[in-house]
Amino acid sequence: MCDAFAERDVAVLAVVAVAAAAAAAQIVRPAYAALLLLSWASLTRGGFSELGYYGARPLLTVAALIVAGEPAAWLHGAAVGVATALSPRCDRTALSVAADLTALPFAWFMLAEPRREYRSWCAVEALLVLGLLLAENDELADKASHLTWWNLFALGLYDAAVVAERGRALAPAVLVLCGVVVAGVLYMSAVQCDMLQNSYDDVGAGVYFAGNFAMHYYPAARLVFAPWPTNFAPALVRAVAFVTIYSLLYDVVEVYGCAEPPAAAVPLLMTGVAAAIAMAAAVAHAFAKHLSD
Repeated sequence: MCDAFAERDVAVLAVVAVAAAAAAAQIVRPAYAALLLLSWASLTRGGFSELGYYGARPLLTVAALIVAGEPAAWLHGAAVGVATALSPRCDRTALSVAADLTALPFAWFMLAEPRREYRSWCAVEALLVLGLLLAENDELADKASHLTWWNLFALGLYDAAVVAERGRALAPAVLVLCGVVVAGVLYMSAVQCDMLQNSYDDVGAGVYFAGNFAMHYYPAARLVFAPWPTNFAPALVRAVAFVTIYSLLYDVVEVYGCAEPPAAAVPLLMTGVAAAIAMAAAVAHAFAKHLSD
């Protein structure tokens, strides 16, 4: 059974507010805001409170129906209503899973445009990243202290932006963040920081190398050829500023178990690395654009 209230209910309300505001401000097409709401309507069950199951989930679906007004969306709304009424638990049942699957026709309809395959992959990837972030809620505070998790969160945001046809705006900043993460992992491997060694000892060589690639190198590979907006300088500046703020908020040397550099020097070093990567990315982008013109 569910608790009366769960912290993740706040996240549900936040997603509703962001989607509604984005649609109202015409930042994203209303139909994509509806797709976001339908996705959350399917996700916000297991582990959520009774408020989330009986309140937020139907409200999410109703909001999506109002915004989208497509037959496939109404099919999903009816299925969610029946599943909510007949499944008086927060656990997944065959009926509730079937209700979730009725969101697929609507999702396919929304993505049935040019670059559908790529945007579909981005939608799946965004949901996978979301699942990784929400898994093991007792470790959320620990995840927040690792730049790698912020980088994965940024990748998920980029994927969602691609689905909403706004990926260009985020690509430069996310690429810089990916570059900082890769540089950090290479440095930690060179000086043998405790976190990497402990992970290797805990999971073994195969899982370690696969996870290391997926967590640290794959996001950079995804972003390196992503299209950029015409005015990309503000995004690069924001990425460098984010790295600086992160290095000031957390004791990076302690978080990753490194013997060096001195903790006081970390903010300056990380900011310098981020700035260097941002400048290199800008030069490379300009050169590639010159070759293509």
